[in-house]
Amino acid sequence: YKPLKTRYQHFNDIMHGGLPRQKIVTIGGLSSFGKSYTLRNIEEDIFDENLNPGLYGTVVLCKIDFEMSKDEAILSRVQQRTGRNFEDILYSEPDEEITEAFNAIYEELSSPNIFETFQTYKPDVFYKTAKAFCVEHSDKRQIVLTIDNSNLIDSEGSDESSALAELQTILIRLKRETPNLTIIQLAQL
Repeated sequence: YKPLKTRYQHFNDIMHGGLPRQKIVTIGGLSSFGKSYTLRNIEEDIFDENLNPGLYGTVVLCKIDFEMSKDEAILSRVQQRTGRNFEDILYSEPDEEITEAFNAIYEELSSPNIFETFQTYKPDVFYKTAKAFCVEHSDKRQIVLTIDNSNLIDSEGSDESSALAELQTILIRLKRETPNLTIIQLAQL
């Protein structure tokens, strides 16, 4: 077993080689400081053959996006890959670069190793859903669960602080119950 490397050498160094199993990593920052951008890069790095050779098929990624809709997430990824502004992507005739970016993202979303949801969960439903996913993929070398933005957990029926505290307790529980699980969560400060 070796941790999953990322393109961020400093991150790899402080994490003792990369993303280890049974770890919860929290990336925090102010709004618009690049947390989601950094997370998307780390998610791509998991399957980068140069960084993590021979691991495709042995690692599974579950992306939980509380912040964006599916359409927003796709557009954001096209913008990230092309460096083009949203106006060009949305209102101009797509050129080869934009078409290739959309096709690449479609393939990523169709991957048997990447699962993505854009639902907002209450903490107890989140636990049941995440636990079922972990059980289903327990044969994998490593399961990586990412959450963008943990602050947006559904707090209906309770206050935001209580719901967030419950989510953190659930993440610790999942980590302990699943030896091959790594959790990366984003938190807005």
